[in-house]
Amino acid sequence: MPTSPSTSTPEPDTSSVPLDNATIPSAALQAPTVCVYLNKYGKMGPHLDACRIQSLPDHFGPGRASSVLQQCVQACVDCAHNQSSVFSCLKPGHGGELISAHFEQQHHTLTLPAVNSVTYVLRFLEKLCHNLHCDPLFGSQPIPKVLEKSWKSISQISVIELFNQVLNFGAGLRIGYIA
Repeated sequence: MPTSPSTSTPEPDTSSVPLDNATIPSAALQAPTVCVYLNKYGKMGPHLDACRIQSLPDHFGPGRASSVLQQCVQACVDCAHNQSSVFSCLKPGHGGELISAHFEQQHHTLTLPAVNSVTYVLRFLEKLCHNLHCDPLFGSQPIPKVLEKSWKSISQISVIELFNQVLNFGAGLRIGYIA
């Protein structure tokens, strides 16, 4: 009489096998992901509070583009001296994420436009910063550490001094004005 083996065959490891499209929600297949970096060292203009901007994270994301856009715009609203100034720069959209603000003793909400690309997120944020009269706050790359000190003091020094700091030639070599 044959006997069965004392050990069983192990099940195959399927953890590295990709899921088929039927098991992934269609929204997840189409939603672009993005990470947006914050430039805390530029000029904040008349509408944004520099101290509040400093308290924000260095980046938003990575995440769905629509969610990251919402986080960036909501951060601008939250850091505004007057939240209505940011709201007045925005046009209501359809299909996007919701942002909220409190001004004129009321709670206000606005739906952002639907996001169809990472490029759209960056352009939207660039236009928002332009409308808020501030330096570009958002970008696709982190601010290099060597420039942070220069950005912090850019409003207090001349362009020539900034250039000298960035190049850091040392040994007394400096660029100056021609007399």
